[in-house]
Amino acid sequence: MTQLNPPTPPPRTTRRARALSLSDFLASEPPSHPGTNPPNHQPTPAEKTALHLHSQRTRFAAKIPLAGTTTPACDTTARAAVLAVYTAALTALESPALRPKHAQIAAETTRKVKVVLGLISADADDCVFSSAGQVLAPLEPQYANPRIEDDAHGYRMQWRLDAWRREGWPGRYPREAVQRERRGGERLVGEGGLGVLEMRRRFLGRGDGELGGVIEVKDERGRGENGEVDEGDFGLGDGGEEDGMEGNAVGNAVAGGDVDMDWGADDVWE
Repeated sequence: MTQLNPPTPPPRTTRRARALSLSDFLASEPPSHPGTNPPNHQPTPAEKTALHLHSQRTRFAAKIPLAGTTTPACDTTARAAVLAVYTAALTALESPALRPKHAQIAAETTRKVKVVLGLISADADDCVFSSAGQVLAPLEPQYANPRIEDDAHGYRMQWRLDAWRREGWPGRYPREAVQRERRGGERLVGEGGLGVLEMRRRFLGRGDGELGGVIEVKDERGRGENGEVDEGDFGLGDGGEEDGMEGNAVGNAVAGGDVDMDWGADDVWE
């Protein structure tokens, strides 16, 4: 009886990539060095957190060079953002008032670093983009879904950042800006997204008002480009000297905290 050979399985042409973790972006554990504390010193929980974050920062900087890497993927911008997060966390832990929040600081740091490195994704309403209840500063909007990448000229990053800021971010959730990006002809990322030339045209087409207005540079005597002295700058307008004094009083009140410039209840992060 003829023996049949078992069927040969088809060759595997693809291989599932292993999911990356934070350890892939860290160099090997460095040798321990004696600290400056006395031998019998027992580190506090906050000190342990600071040592752990400092070690991670050092290992990340050692693993990822200034020019960035492709394996694992981390460009120069992401490298700088990660180091900034670690530095902010370590600076916060130096404050006696924030040391009791060391666990929260560590959690914020880990989540923000993972979002920057693309290990986890975050929508625009994620806590990493909020300042409410957070110790560390929020991440830049470019890391929110849909994430902005391969933006050599920075048009898309700046466009989203400006749109969010116009709605009061980071103190307020930029609901309209997020919804606007989902509409046809306004997408910054993905299918149907705006091209580089279109983004450039939009930037060049902005008016003075959208760019913050025109700032006229004057000399020490208050002369503008036409060479005329603007008497209003010296408080000598139609109302005489009192006009200038009143303006200075308002400015001093704001600077001194006499005028409440805080957001209202409806302007906080939702």
